[in-house]
Amino acid sequence: MTKVDAARSADEQEKELAEWFVELVAANIRSALVTRSALNLGADIKLILGSTLSLAGEPTIRKAWDLLAKEGLVDARDKSEQSLWKAQIRKR
Repeated sequence: MTKVDAARSADEQEKELAEWFVELVAANIRSALVTRSALNLGADIKLILGSTLSLAGEPTIRKAWDLLAKEGLVDARDKSEQSLWKAQIRKR
């Protein structure tokens, strides 16, 4: 395997992990919203990130939130907000 192949393989693995993290975070949010009407990002961060805690961050949460909004499960996020930590994910 050449260095180029190894780099491409590493890039592909990183992309796959990032996509998997989005799916995990989305699943955590879906699960939490079964019994709750909203999640507060700052207060519920452990619940939201779950097993991705310390591995995923705001970009992953944003993608998961957008995915769930597109599915119609939650209200769309305010994309003008710079920080998510005071935001709420609300079930539709």
